[in-house]
Amino acid sequence: MDDDDDNIVLNQIHKQFPEPKTTLHNYYQILCNELKSTEFKLPKPTFKLISVNKKSRNYWNCIYKIAWPEELKIESIGSTKQDASKKASLKVLSLLKRYEDGHQEIDKQYFQRKNHAVTNLPIEKFRTQIIDIIGANQVTIIKGEPGCGKSTQVPQYIYDDWFENGEEDNCEIIVSEPRRIAATSLAERVARERDEDVGETIGYHVRFDSAYNRESTAVLYCTSGILLKRLQSDPSLKSVTHVILDEAHERDVNTDLLMVLLRKATQINKNLKLIIMSATIDVHLFQKYFNNAPLIEIPGFTYPVKIAEDICELIQWIHQTKSNDTGSILCFLPAPADGMRKIILATNIAETSITIDDVIYVIDTGAHKEQRLDQSKQRECIDNYWISQSNVNQRRGRAGRVQPGESYHLFTKEKYNNMDEFQLPEILRVSLTKLVLDTKVYDQQIKAVDFLQQLPNPPDKQAIERAVNNLIDLKVLDRNEHLTPLGKTIALFSLSPTLAKALVYSYFFDCSKPTVNIVTALSLDSQIFTGLFNDKSVIRSLKSNFNENSDHLFYDQVIQEWKRVYHNNRHGVYNWCERHFINPFKMNLLNSKYSIPFYHSIQLRMSDQMITIGSDSVNYKRKLTPSLFYCYSNDTHSIARRTTIVRETSLISPLTVLLFVNVFKQKNENDLAVFILERNPSLKFTLKKE
Repeated sequence: MDDDDDNIVLNQIHKQFPEPKTTLHNYYQILCNELKSTEFKLPKPTFKLISVNKKSRNYWNCIYKIAWPEELKIESIGSTKQDASKKASLKVLSLLKRYEDGHQEIDKQYFQRKNHAVTNLPIEKFRTQIIDIIGANQVTIIKGEPGCGKSTQVPQYIYDDWFENGEEDNCEIIVSEPRRIAATSLAERVARERDEDVGETIGYHVRFDSAYNRESTAVLYCTSGILLKRLQSDPSLKSVTHVILDEAHERDVNTDLLMVLLRKATQINKNLKLIIMSATIDVHLFQKYFNNAPLIEIPGFTYPVKIAEDICELIQWIHQTKSNDTGSILCFLPAPADGMRKIILATNIAETSITIDDVIYVIDTGAHKEQRLDQSKQRECIDNYWISQSNVNQRRGRAGRVQPGESYHLFTKEKYNNMDEFQLPEILRVSLTKLVLDTKVYDQQIKAVDFLQQLPNPPDKQAIERAVNNLIDLKVLDRNEHLTPLGKTIALFSLSPTLAKALVYSYFFDCSKPTVNIVTALSLDSQIFTGLFNDKSVIRSLKSNFNENSDHLFYDQVIQEWKRVYHNNRHGVYNWCERHFINPFKMNLLNSKYSIPFYHSIQLRMSDQMITIGSDSVNYKRKLTPSLFYCYSNDTHSIARRTTIVRETSLISPLTVLLFVNVFKQKNENDLAVFILERNPSLKFTLKKE
């Protein structure tokens, strides 16, 4: 075959495979997976400069040494590395195609991704535009409708483009997700699309779990907290080429803080590319914040929206009238409830963080539980609130991921029109104490008010000042807002400043081990019990078997007992968990968290509010107790129930109150010393002078 014929064949191959390097990589990756061997893995090409003759300029020679279908050395010359690599890849593909024509056992799937649904995603048509705009701008905003494929495809488009240009070794993409379940599931999904194992090219890093390789991982899905930790030690992200801030519309505190820090990082590191992604982003706000960054809008799957009035009736109606399919029903509720066959009852976590492909019906109650701070009382309240229009659009987009779907909304069009356009940012509805402490880790010289004014939606200045004063009272900040030695220590912990301070103190009082047990359990997002959500009396009884006066000491003692059983008989531990209605998975998780020293603690708190002890506490409705005082770690005000609720409580002695509550004033009465609680003068301690 002469050069002209050779060029014709290569052009035909190029038309069939416009990204030859990526196709070649996929081919050998699938081959190794099928053969369950890395013996035939495609090695990286080598390059060297050569001169054809003394008068001509130098050219690049690209060499592939392949081991399958036979050991061969294939090389090609080009004016640039990219050109030489492309030609060499086409030559190898041409060889493989010829081999395929003579050997029918070689499946054509080797030349493409196994997941053919990827090519049907709406975002596929925008691939070239996305690559071009990201390449030409330091910050890019992508508004992609639910189901368009942005979370899985954009990182791959970027990496594959760098791969095609021979720069894959220098490509490092971080994709930040607001929830750990999103980071892990997306990494697994993308790796599966590429026929790889998680931890190779695609990896993830979340709290207490990771799967990535520092040498080979090019796309790392992580939680926003993990990225914030990295920014503490590397504010410019020197080695990172791209950061993708996904689900930016959620506007949790970490996401807002990331926007401040990433905007600074792009100013320091001009090679860093930042991509902001969301389905329902406030385009005007974000473009203004990022200096008129370009916007790419991507459509998604849009299907009929119908209105109905009753959840149970609607579920029954769908089940009975849509019997010609087996698609799942996804029903959004403010809080979990008992379900039935093929019905998923979920909170707003299912809006973005998890994707269930076979869902074709969505039921939206239009409500969610949300925690908000009463600024006047500095007390967190939890209640049901109407969601925003952007939340409605997110929920609607969950229907019809793989086939036409329907979405039913249990509120009127008028109610929808009166909803807020976007969700209230978390930073405007929570205590700022922890956030202010975090800002001092990134920049101790700037005042908290000035730092937080850099946010897209700055919080109220009085709220910031209250947070600063709280930290000063805790001896975490001095009057100049600089970290004290104590502040520098507790700033390392991912927990509230009061809990972190108590954690440090537990070391000095030689009670760190039980404290770690207790607070590790409290740090879980859910109860350790299983199947007892509606029977609080059984939970109280189980707790009382371990400790009748303290929910906190119950956790310490149950963890100690579980460890004893676990070490004596690992198989028997499951029977032990079953007898005590305890979730064995949660206990294993507690054990893994315990290995991290000083994770959480409790803080003695005094309250003059009306308090309701939760019905699953051992101290619920107790009338006769050896003490009048309780300690608790967290409280939540329920607007619906008009009370402040504490879940875990422990009886404590009056002496503990006197020693640990540093808000007393002293006065002398004859031969007595009287200590009076400043916030509640009716509480007095009287001691004889000696």
